[in-house]
Amino acid sequence: MKKHDNDKLSHSEIVIMLNVGRRPLWLYRANLEGADLKDSDLIGANMEEVVLKHSNLIGANLSGANLKNADLTNAVLKGANISGADLTGAILKGCNMKGIKYTAYTVWPTEFRPDENGAVLRNTH
Repeated sequence: MKKHDNDKLSHSEIVIMLNVGRRPLWLYRANLEGADLKDSDLIGANMEEVVLKHSNLIGANLSGANLKNADLTNAVLKGANISGADLTGAILKGCNMKGIKYTAYTVWPTEFRPDENGAVLRNTH
C-alpha cells in the first residue's frame, strides 16, 4: 500500500483541504513548519509524525486528533482545544500552551506535566 505524500503538500494546499471540510483530515507526516493554522478545525485529524515547528495553532480545535510523535517545537497553541487528543511521543519543547484545554482523555508524552505548562483541565461532564 502506498503511503500518502503529505510531506510534499504546500501550506496553501493544506489550507484548501481545511476549508473544504474533508473529514477525517489525513495529514500523516505532513510538513507544516511555520504554518498559520489559527482557529483551524482539526477535529479527529490524523497528524501522526506531522512537523508543526513554529506553527500558529492559536484557538485551533484539535480535539480527538492523533498527534503521536508530532514535532510541536516552539508552536503556539494558546487557547487551543486538545480534548481527547493523543500526543504520545510528541515533542513539545518551547511550545506555548497557555490556556490550552484538555480532558482526562488527552494522552500526553511521558513525564509531561500539562498543568505546569499552562494547560487547563476541562470537566467532561
